[in-house]
Amino acid sequence: MTQPMLDLEFLDGREGPGVVHVLMPCMAYACGDSILTKRGGFTCGPSNWEKVTCPDCRAFGRDVLAAECRRQQGAS
Repeated sequence: MTQPMLDLEFLDGREGPGVVHVLMPCMAYACGDSILTKRGGFTCGPSNWEKVTCPDCRAFGRDVLAAECRRQQGAS
């Protein structure tokens, strides 16, 4: 039996798998982390705001994140 190349057990243990983040167009979470460093799920952009449970992602506010998504996608 071989060891996996990437053992996902090293992931940040501060949160459980039920946390939902905001995934930005740059493929990072709004809170600054990523799918490799945080457990939980994600929603693309702030479109499903009611599902977002990460307090750090929510701290920016829906309007600010929507504007940042537009900026990252090259729209004004």
